[in-house]
Amino acid sequence: PLPVYGSSESVTAVRQAFAYIFDPDAFVGGGIPKIELRAINGTFDLFGKTIIPIAVEHGSLGGCLGYRLGPLVYIPDLKSIAEREVEKCRGAKVLILNCLRSEREHISHLILPQSIALARRIGPERCYFIHMCHDIHYEIDSSGLDNWMQFSFDGMRLEI
Repeated sequence: PLPVYGSSESVTAVRQAFAYIFDPDAFVGGGIPKIELRAINGTFDLFGKTIIPIAVEHGSLGGCLGYRLGPLVYIPDLKSIAEREVEKCRGAKVLILNCLRSEREHISHLILPQSIALARRIGPERCYFIHMCHDIHYEIDSSGLDNWMQFSFDGMRLEI
């Protein structure tokens, strides 16, 4: 099974939303993933590396997490973040941050001006925006990004 880490709230939400995955009497095969949910409540080690959870809010879910792994901060799904959690992100070389669309507020995701503002608060060397919908126009919207920010793309590879 693939281990999946998250807050206890997230683990419970996944277990409820995808109950068929965890039902031993469910049909085996047909694309049912084999995952092992692991609730975390603080820093943990994975393959000899220290992982620092970063608490964020995502709509009605107040217990979502991003993660810091050394110089990398990965926050793919958030709407808001407390200042004490922003502090955990400072000094990162690379920030990967969600950016749903260029305008129109969303209840559970950052939009481009909010993503840019948060990236500037954190101040990494590089920032890559992910979790975008079709409303982002790469050429037009890229013109408003700082030179250390860019939109990610499928198949992108980073060396850190």
